Amino acid sequence: MADLAAEIQDSLSRSGKGGMTAPFKNADGTEGAPGLAFTNETSTGWYRSAAGVIRMSILGAWKYMFTAAGLIVKGALGLQDPGGTNKTVTLAPPSGLAGDYTLTMPTALPAMPVEA
Repeated sequence: MADLAAEIQDSLSRSGKGGMTAPFKNADGTEGAPGLAFTNETSTGWYRSAAGVIRMSILGAWKYMFTAAGLIVKGALGLQDPGGTNKTVTLAPPSGLAGDYTLTMPTALPAMPVEA
């Protein structure tokens, strides 16, 4: 019975009682079945696609990739100003040129509203 009591005390509460005392480890997952997903949308969430690469998949397709070099967004990048108007930033290489392009933001940005 002592081993049973120890295991019961070592379980993680589903109702939020107590905190974890060790790192929470996920399965790596895949684009269609992320390691950290949602009960009602199992193809949306975070997964590890390679060493040092974390991606976010939405409805089974990756949209955001985080690496040591930075962030890659697959698709449109929308920005919202404090007035609530959506703005779209599109980066495209000049005609006939290839390479990396950088979007430089001003050092002082206006305060953004926090959505509830």
